Amino acid sequence: MNLDRYQNKLDRLKKLDPDQTIFGAESHEYRQNPPLPPEKLASFESQFGLSLPEDYREYLLKVADGGLGPFYGLYSLGGGDEEPPDYSKPFGLSAEENLRLFDVYAEIDRRLKAYGPAMDADLETELFEKYFRELSRDTDCGFVYLCTEGCGMYNILIVNGPAHGTVWFHDLANDAGIFPLTSPVTGKPLGFGEWLEIWLDTSISSLSDGSEELASYSEFIKQDN
Repeated sequence: MNLDRYQNKLDRLKKLDPDQTIFGAESHEYRQNPPLPPEKLASFESQFGLSLPEDYREYLLKVADGGLGPFYGLYSLGGGDEEPPDYSKPFGLSAEENLRLFDVYAEIDRRLKAYGPAMDADLETELFEKYFRELSRDTDCGFVYLCTEGCGMYNILIVNGPAHGTVWFHDLANDAGIFPLTSPVTGKPLGFGEWLEIWLDTSISSLSDGSEELASYSEFIKQDN
């Protein structure tokens, strides 16, 4: 990860947007938190038995532990608006998979119908929760929140599991699901460094030449998933 290039782009973006017109800028105000002390990062990794992706850990240690970043800004390590996931347990999907809530709900409905119309409300709730846990395949663990796009939409970084080091779009609030993001350059899973640079480049271009700023990272979900 070329930290000097990232910092130069961060600094350029601040200068180009003194009125904080980029979406979410009024929230983070282009402020960067101090870098994360090495002992705190080591403690986090030791506590949960994991190793953070190298580009993300470099950013935390040498640039900033959150603040200025996509949409409403980067969370600090372990931060977020939601209940923190279980970092010590592996995320259950690989980079080639996803969790579509429409498909999950359809399968749950199929299973519930097998019980017939006599099923009472308490049993239906109990079975719904049981089936949802089974079908969601351990997607409530093994990641850190990177940022929110608002309205319950998040970008997350997998820190434990087969998809380690990849960034995903997380939208359960709107009944969408959890989807891996794909690099528009390489066609491979999107990592933290490229993820951040996409936002920096589109924001700088928007301010420089009037092109559209990044509307959502959902643009980088493969349509054939």
